[in-house]
Amino acid sequence: MARIALVALAVILALASGAAAQAPAPAPGPSSAAPDCGAAVSSLIVCAAYVQPGSAQSTPPKPCCDGVKAAMTSPAAVQCLCDALGKDYGVPLNMTRAAGLPIACGGDPAAFSKCNSK
Repeated sequence: MARIALVALAVILALASGAAAQAPAPAPGPSSAAPDCGAAVSSLIVCAAYVQPGSAQSTPPKPCCDGVKAAMTSPAAVQCLCDALGKDYGVPLNMTRAAGLPIACGGDPAAFSKCNSK
């Protein structure tokens, strides 16, 4: 479990630093706020055990679903998560379970429908 937490932390740090390094911040506008991709991804760290290959968990834990539902309220957070799902950080994930988190948590089944499939 400690190994999973360390790997997950490495993924979060990579995502947070990658998001900041890849795209310049948009010019501030009256209603534009840059999404905090690190926060969006880190809110789902509690989902790690559920989305790892071979997981025996049949449903995501409640804290995972709380994070998923919170992220789904923001289109910017959804985009951050779509981007994160589309990258390979060398950490094995059951992509079917990861992409199905909104449904597994009782949320909008179309939440990740705009993610680009790779």
